[in-house]
Amino acid sequence: MHFDKVKGMKGFGLITLTMRNDPIPSSFEGVEKGLPVFLELFRRYSIRTTVFAKARTAQRYPEILDEIINRGNEVGCCGYRDDMLEIYGKGVFHSPDIPTLKPHAKRSYLKSAKSLLERLISHKVESFSAPELAMDTETLSILDRLGFSVDSSFCSPTYGNRVPYHPSKRDWQSTFDREGMFNILEVPITAGFHVSKRERVGFYDYTFEQLHSVPFRLDKMDDLIKICDQVQTCWQDYGFPPIFVLLLHSWDVVKSLSWKNKFPLWAKGAEHGEEKLEKLLTIIDERYNVRYLTMSEFRRIWETKYCPHHSCAR
Repeated sequence: MHFDKVKGMKGFGLITLTMRNDPIPSSFEGVEKGLPVFLELFRRYSIRTTVFAKARTAQRYPEILDEIINRGNEVGCCGYRDDMLEIYGKGVFHSPDIPTLKPHAKRSYLKSAKSLLERLISHKVESFSAPELAMDTETLSILDRLGFSVDSSFCSPTYGNRVPYHPSKRDWQSTFDREGMFNILEVPITAGFHVSKRERVGFYDYTFEQLHSVPFRLDKMDDLIKICDQVQTCWQDYGFPPIFVLLLHSWDVVKSLSWKNKFPLWAKGAEHGEEKLEKLLTIIDERYNVRYLTMSEFRRIWETKYCPHHSCAR
């Protein structure tokens, strides 16, 4: 019998999507074709999600943005625009790794993104996820000062199973120390990277082999369930209900992508992405009995009931 059912704890499911260009900077098939599929699938499963949007992409698709909000989902931020690599010359595709920018450029980039999104949705933007999950302590400090309350850029399989935590001001990958901690809550991702080696990118360490989205990993369903079981065991050791955080790209459920010849592995994973994701949601629901929340909703519950530093219940 599973831990959450034994203890009467309902697990938490946090599914996040990206609203940005495809791996080809001029293509938006994921936003145009994929997001509507996700939104309908999540409606059937009564799932509310957090959509991490590039501000300029959200501005380009107001109808889809309205649909996201009208269905009770949260709009988070993952940057300003997708052509920044042409300005700063960083990265293979998408926007630059934010940690490689100078401090003033980082703040300007992030502040502009947050301000534009808040004008578009007439609501405070609380949640952030870094493009390519490229994060460092200085960037997190800027996010904290700009008023973001949640970040989800830490990939749990990369660094080991981790419960949500308030990052140290000395090192964003660490918890509280003498330097103090940020107000922003880091919510580690359960599935996002397939890891086998450690490499150095720019001036900061980054662990990865190749970025795998969840439908891509669904080709190895047993491995993904093993990860979920490991998370549950880890949570049991800490006395927390299981928390599953899945990272998805908007193109992950689009069949016959026009750029499939350039990125065949991603395109192959997307061919049956919808069916595989539905299968995964069914397994998670039956196996772990989760309650799906947006990032900001989860933060409020975590801070009230579970946070070692802030919860009265602990």
